Amino acid sequence: MTVSEQRRKDLEEALKLSGKKIKEVTDFKEYNIFFGLTNEYLQDLWSRFRISGETGLSVLASGDQMLNLIYKGVSKIDTFDINRLTEYYAIGFKKRAIECLSYEQFIKLFDYYDRNTAPYYFLNPELEKYVIENMEEEYKRFWQEFLYRSKELNPTKPNSIFILAQKSELKWVKSNHSNIYMNNIKNYQKLQQNLLDAKITFQQMNILDISPNMGKYDTIFLSNIFDYYEDMFDENPFDEALKLAKSIYENNLQDGGQLIFIHLFSRFLSRLMDENYVEDTRLYDLALGWKKPRSRKR
Repeated sequence: MTVSEQRRKDLEEALKLSGKKIKEVTDFKEYNIFFGLTNEYLQDLWSRFRISGETGLSVLASGDQMLNLIYKGVSKIDTFDINRLTEYYAIGFKKRAIECLSYEQFIKLFDYYDRNTAPYYFLNPELEKYVIENMEEEYKRFWQEFLYRSKELNPTKPNSIFILAQKSELKWVKSNHSNIYMNNIKNYQKLQQNLLDAKITFQQMNILDISPNMGKYDTIFLSNIFDYYEDMFDENPFDEALKLAKSIYENNLQDGGQLIFIHLFSRFLSRLMDENYVEDTRLYDLALGWKKPRSRKR
């Protein structure tokens, strides 16, 4: 399949999802609705880890995992997601929005709410249009056609391939518990500066596809994927998930690097603690991640 054929397929699948609610499409699959802003306690997480090194591997999702790593100084980052549409949003739209909007405009972009969009926020239409007009051509064509055709399908409804938040949730999302770069103008401008030198790639793949030949990274951030360990494996799901985590730790993490794979309220974390795996797997700081010792030079 050529690049243009793949983009056409992605567009057609996106249009099928347009206007749906996230509870209507909850399976992990190649095309799906997703959250446009993280709902994880990312900033509390960052306070427990000292991110160092220039290379990173991260789930893409809303893009906030990637963006927070870039804010922290990771300049070469490979991203992946089972959902193909996350690339168009996180790298195509959201990254570009940060590059071309001021801090005040970016906050306003995610602060659009009226009776037609209730109970959810959607993007400010004027700023959304401005970002799309200033996109890279490959993403620009996707978004222009998506907005045009989705409006034809549902002329009275806001249409999107992602959900932002309900009114009561957005204040929390923009608080200190979420994204560092959204806290204030200084942090936002630091991210803008870091993005100038950032090199980002994307692969549509499952976490099960992470292999040794992908190389090693200074930081690997797998977000809350392991919370779904029961959906990842048919037999002995917890043991198989732990085996997968160990494999990524051994084969894809640089010496001195950090594998961050559990968020603060994780079911997988609770299971690890209950099963007394802490000492065995070298978990540290409430079992939020594993740090690989530096090799000793002789």
